[in-house]
Amino acid sequence: MSLETNALLAVAAVAGREFSFETVQLASRGDISAVLAGLDEATRAHVLEESDRPGRYRFVHALMQETLLGELTATTRARLHGEVGDALVVRYGERALDFGSTLATHFVAAA
Repeated sequence: MSLETNALLAVAAVAGREFSFETVQLASRGDISAVLAGLDEATRAHVLEESDRPGRYRFVHALMQETLLGELTATTRARLHGEVGDALVVRYGERALDFGSTLATHFVAAA
């Protein structure tokens, strides 16, 4: 897989076993078409699979997500948790407080 796709997969791994396209796009600050191409590449490689809902993905095996997380330095992992937390705040908007535990998980890991 391309370096760009591997970078997207790192963001996705931090986001969770299941995640949305929008979260990864916002957290990676990537171009929508480029992010979609990367997720498509990972799907074709059977690293990810689309869920029943459009725009939702999951890692085919938890071990793939764990391996990606294990390859990140602590500093990079913390930075990505912050980026994912910020992306979720944008996604959730006015409902962000309804997802306080999810946000707290990412922001505590970013601290």
